[in-house]
Amino acid sequence: MMNDILLIHVPSMHKMSEGNIPFPLGLMYVGGILERLGKNVKIHDLYLYDFPYEDRWGYLMLKKIIEDFSPDVIGYGGIAMSYGWAKNLSIQVKKDYPGIIQIAGGALSSVYDLLLTKAAIDVVFHGEAETNLPVFVDRFDSKKQWTDIPGISYFNNEIKRNQSVSQIENMDDIPYPAYHLVEIEKYYLKRQELLDAYRGDMSDQGIYESISKKLNGVNVLLPIVTARGCTHRCSFCYRHMKGYRKHSVDYVIRHIKYVQEEFGINGFAFRDELFNGDMKWVFELCDEIDKNDLKIAYRTSARVDNISEKMLTRMYETGCFSLLYGQESGSDKILKEYKKGVTRKQNVEATLLTRKVGIYSTVQLVIGSPGETQQTIQESIDFIKEVGVRYYSLNYLIPLPESPVWHYVLEKKLINDVEDYLEQVALRGGRHNVNLTQVSDKEWSNWSNLIDYKVKVHYAKSDGSYMECFKLFVIYYCRRTFPERIIEVLRAFLKK
Repeated sequence: MMNDILLIHVPSMHKMSEGNIPFPLGLMYVGGILERLGKNVKIHDLYLYDFPYEDRWGYLMLKKIIEDFSPDVIGYGGIAMSYGWAKNLSIQVKKDYPGIIQIAGGALSSVYDLLLTKAAIDVVFHGEAETNLPVFVDRFDSKKQWTDIPGISYFNNEIKRNQSVSQIENMDDIPYPAYHLVEIEKYYLKRQELLDAYRGDMSDQGIYESISKKLNGVNVLLPIVTARGCTHRCSFCYRHMKGYRKHSVDYVIRHIKYVQEEFGINGFAFRDELFNGDMKWVFELCDEIDKNDLKIAYRTSARVDNISEKMLTRMYETGCFSLLYGQESGSDKILKEYKKGVTRKQNVEATLLTRKVGIYSTVQLVIGSPGETQQTIQESIDFIKEVGVRYYSLNYLIPLPESPVWHYVLEKKLINDVEDYLEQVALRGGRHNVNLTQVSDKEWSNWSNLIDYKVKVHYAKSDGSYMECFKLFVIYYCRRTFPERIIEVLRAFLKK
């Protein structure tokens, strides 16, 4: 029988970035499913802790939890880069507690073959767990055969992956995630750090003041899902669900009210891949937020090809303070290669319009697509200047298993050891990991430095700070030549 189940939120990076800690939302949904089946559930979030080198994976803490909680099942949730953590923890658990069943799911399932052969995972769940997890639990508890359940993979002399699980047709049938399984106060925002981050990128002081006002009294942004899936699929995107499905406006309003009444929280992060797939729905939601006088602050993600000034204004009026578009590139050639379904012109217009309305629009770029060149990099630099941002998110393209670009990686044999590659990505994050382009490794790996240098020089010139331009040139030249440790010493010297 499965009675006590421990769910582990597995980090995707060895060195955690400072700032807001992500809620284990997927495990909160899974926890709710299991509780409704009468199970005792505990969530252990490894993101919340810093571990000493001698306990790099946090197993000593986990072992104490296992001794106290005595779980029958341990489930791991994360993304592909969480593989190293999941592997090392599951092997240790299997060694010390061989009777515990170990499962994995969510985006981590994209590396199911490694989990089943290199780690010590017994079953991997693919797709929506609301559909197949209850069947698995029922079959297991009643000692019936479970190996034919759709949407799972397991190892029996060889890897077996069953047919896909059917998706939920009516999104409103999905219960709320089990928020009570986490200690919400541990995810509180460092409010001033958040505001300082926005202040650093403000060409318009009015936006900063608006954000500060909207976040007054908000100490956490609780995740709420209003949709699953997206209308498009970028070349670097991993997704284990098909299509685009929305909750009804009534469901979302009830969800918000539940959180407000149960936890006294008014800050939300609508954790959708795509919030504005249906503009009519967005207007209806905004109207209902007003009618119910909800007084909330929220941020979310959207596409640049399905917005209007009227819609953005309504979102601003109902508490939206930040909107992430994922512009990805300032080059039409690269946007087409990414299969974004948008143009550079739409990226520019949406970013400027959003800021005009008073909503902060993060600029997020991904470089290093197979067709990326010095010319397309310059086009992205020009894009950053045109939309007037001083700070932006910049990452090299990370090919992940089961994403469209992964087929290109396999075809070109660019990665020989997938385990080692995932380990390097976990260590390095969105820095240069594998060169997919036709340019030299030296030129490719320098693109992030080049963008940083040219953008900073652009604004230094506009501020009339020519000494700063000289310092930036020295740092840029040295970064192309010397190890990073020497650069840090140089930075400290130039600041004096």
